Amino acid sequence: MSGIPAGGVAATIEREKAFTGDGTVLRLAGRLDNGRVVGTAVAWLSHGLVTLYFVGTQPEHRRRGIGAALTRAALDLAGERGARAAALTSSPIGEPVYRRLGFRPVGEFRVLTF
Repeated sequence: MSGIPAGGVAATIEREKAFTGDGTVLRLAGRLDNGRVVGTAVAWLSHGLVTLYFVGTQPEHRRRGIGAALTRAALDLAGERGARAAALTSSPIGEPVYRRLGFRPVGEFRVLTF
């Protein structure tokens, strides 16, 4: 869902389950009535800031508001737990969703691989 190659999903899940940092981690899953997970969001709260990670929707379920609903739910839960600010990084496909939710760009970075 988040651009992770199929061969790396298991390792990513294990690494994510072990992550707690020095704050609270919220893990949300958007499910259909049949239980199938079609979207995810992870939010890390620390020092009044919530940082969103792994917000994604299965390609065949995009443009139905799932990513926006998961993001809003994560922000609401974080706010209930004292978050006063939010941050995230976005791919070009997600940027319009986040702009509609009130996020604005404050910088840009490039990911380099070797």
